[in-house]
Amino acid sequence: MIAETVLAVAQWLIRLVGFSVDQKTEQLRIKAGVDIAAIQSTIYAHKYARDVILSAHRQRVFWIVWSMFAVPLAAWWMLAMLDTMANGALPDVAAIPPTLRPYADAIVNNVFLTGGGMAIASQIVRALRG
Repeated sequence: MIAETVLAVAQWLIRLVGFSVDQKTEQLRIKAGVDIAAIQSTIYAHKYARDVILSAHRQRVFWIVWSMFAVPLAAWWMLAMLDTMANGALPDVAAIPPTLRPYADAIVNNVFLTGGGMAIASQIVRALRG
């Protein structure tokens, strides 16, 4: 009688632990599924953004508008570099307003990191060659 009770309690505890383990496993499986879905959606969003940027780079109007912002910034940057090399002898170069700073940083990064500088240099060479 005692052995049967102990056996019943042991079986009940095993089922309880098994249920708990199964429940925890299922929770982890659900969490992993959610994490995988979030990662996949982020990857899709980045691929879509990449495709939009690549298609924009193929359009001439993109480079015209981009140049309207990049050329004045490049002129300002060149003046700031010349002022630095001249040890402050040139007229003071005003700082870029804080609201425009993120755009200026993006343009500089695009020039040096995405080949925009090469595209500009190629256009200059073509223009010089006639």
